[in-house]
Amino acid sequence: MDVRLKSSSHLFKKWITDMDDVLSKTQTHAIDGSITQQDDEHFKIQRSKLASTKVDIYSAPVFPVNEWLAQDLVQDEIECKSYEQDLDKTMGDNR
Repeated sequence: MDVRLKSSSHLFKKWITDMDDVLSKTQTHAIDGSITQQDDEHFKIQRSKLASTKVDIYSAPVFPVNEWLAQDLVQDEIECKSYEQDLDKTMGDNR
């Protein structure tokens, strides 16, 4: 799904792009092949990166995402990527 932003704000677009960049690098599986869990180091790093992604406003940076929301976003990214991977595998098996 392609998302097209309707707003013109450069600050907002940069923040969204930065958030997207972090989430896109989220790994669905650990080195041992298990699904990435909340207690895995990679998950914790991704959560921290999201929470530290700032909106660079003129007076002072703002950090709109706390660790709790960041955790939900990382978990959702893992679940969505896993679903897409499973779907791709199923589609590949049906060809």
